[in-house]
Amino acid sequence: MCEVAEAGADDDGGGGPGAVVDRLEIRAGLAELPPREREVSILVHVADLSRAACADVLDMPTAPSRAASPARVA
Repeated sequence: MCEVAEAGADDDGGGGPGAVVDRLEIRAGLAELPPREREVSILVHVADLSRAACADVLDMPTAPSRAASPARVA
């Protein structure tokens, strides 16, 4: 499972109070997501992985593989 670093943990303190508030709001929003959605969001938007790389890391199917799946219902 992916975890978000503590606000300001790897930061030099720059950005002022507004940046701290932004980080706290982002953390609060991420905390409300279901675990899998939170992991995907962090990997795609923070770790800057492609969706394909994210799917590989999380052992999830990509859209083309889902489309080819016999279990898919039209």
